[in-house]
Amino acid sequence: MKRITTGAIDSGGGNVHIGDIHYKSLEYKELQKNISLYEKLIILSESEEDKQKYRSELRIIEVKLQNFKRGVIELADTFSHIEINTERLKLAKEQFDMGMYSAAKSILISDEILDDQDKLLQRRSELEKKWSSNELDLRRNADEFLILANLAVFDFNQEDRFERCKLYFDRSLSSNKNSENLFNYAYFLQVHNQISKATELYEEALETISPSEDNHRDRVATIYLHMGVIQHEQENLEAAEKLYEQAIKLFRELEQIHHDTEFDGLSTTLGNLGNLKLKQHDFVRTESLYKEVLDRRRRKLASRKTSQRLADLGHSYNNLGNLYFYHDKNNSKKYLNEALTIFRELRDSDGLAYAQFLGNVLINLGEMYKNEGEFESAENSFKDAHDIFIELKDINPEVFLPSYAELLTSIGRFQLSKKELGAAKVSFKKALKLFLNLSNEESNSFSDETISLLIALSTVYAASNVNKEIITILIDSALLRVIRSGKSPKMSEHLSSLLRLVDEIGLDRSAYLEKHPDELKFHIEVELLP
Repeated sequence: MKRITTGAIDSGGGNVHIGDIHYKSLEYKELQKNISLYEKLIILSESEEDKQKYRSELRIIEVKLQNFKRGVIELADTFSHIEINTERLKLAKEQFDMGMYSAAKSILISDEILDDQDKLLQRRSELEKKWSSNELDLRRNADEFLILANLAVFDFNQEDRFERCKLYFDRSLSSNKNSENLFNYAYFLQVHNQISKATELYEEALETISPSEDNHRDRVATIYLHMGVIQHEQENLEAAEKLYEQAIKLFRELEQIHHDTEFDGLSTTLGNLGNLKLKQHDFVRTESLYKEVLDRRRRKLASRKTSQRLADLGHSYNNLGNLYFYHDKNNSKKYLNEALTIFRELRDSDGLAYAQFLGNVLINLGEMYKNEGEFESAENSFKDAHDIFIELKDINPEVFLPSYAELLTSIGRFQLSKKELGAAKVSFKKALKLFLNLSNEESNSFSDETISLLIALSTVYAASNVNKEIITILIDSALLRVIRSGKSPKMSEHLSSLLRLVDEIGLDRSAYLEKHPDELKFHIEVELLP
């Protein structure tokens, strides 16, 4: 699977500058203290085993530190979008500005905020004469829960962090649904692969945005971009393209209004549309879009160098490397190695904050080396990527398990190309189990990945002379998924692969295709496969 960078979305404002408030916090100092401790332990340890254990712990703490910094920046942006007009919000903001995040959270997590909400909701049903006043109070209460939810997002010491975040977001919506809390909640769910609910909330957010709002174009364009990413990942390419084009139109209007400003959202959307056109094999349009984005990002970086702008340039190099993968090997290698250099530099300076992107580039290079027959270089690239994603998926499984499953698929295909059938079978089974657990039957999430794995595993079993009944069950499951995901651009490719397998194991093709869908087995127990 090719690792195309799908642009993330900023929080709808511009860049947020908050000075050095996170350096004041006890959380920051504690993380830095632990980093220093493990750095000393690595130096003082005599055994390589202990050193490796301490390095692993150090990397986990470093990524927590980067996520902590990022969370503080995002929360500062949220504070800038709401009115600080209750005593609790004022106190929480004061504590936040001093870097006292636990204290800010304590102010908002008190029983009083829950009691206030219950009383306010009761007032809404009973006091129609005071409706307007009560709605204003509820909006303030909603803002308090929104800040609490965002504080909880980067509280990685909370075991039930994900559920608590959802609870606080739901409480905020209960008091007052507005574009700010709908947008924040939808983005949180999208990042954590809760696609159906995220889409529903984005659509609701669009309905609440008034054309009179100062930043309504920016927010609407950003939501179109988010929704386009969702449709893109669901393989609904026509719907995704329409959403991307709507976002591009609005972002270009904004750049005409603000003549000296280049909006990052436009570059991201243009890049995503390029990714979509690449899937449709429209290489001319893809190259045009990618190069426009590359020019924009080079200008941005030249005006002021930041880690984020350098990463954006790395994404452009990675995407161009993928564009040229099959028809211009030299250019592909050049751009992928440019991306590798950038993300290694960022990883070295910012811990694991940019490790995901480094892992993506390593997978792409592994695929290239594999195709070129440079198996040792391919194996090294896949191993480095594996070291990265196995840590990331343990730190934040909701976000990184899909990437880890995709990596296992690439490794399995590499092992299969070297005729290592046993190793390939293990990798494919691990990846298949993950994708089956991640799949959402009411959408096309991970459908292509699951079908490809069922076909790959069937191929391994066929080569290993495994019982024909086992292979037939896998083919049945893949065929039924092909039937259900008829919009997939890979449908004909999947179907051709399945029919080749049917022929290979000696089934009658005509008789097999006459099977009714009810005769096909959809669910697979991976643990029971040989």
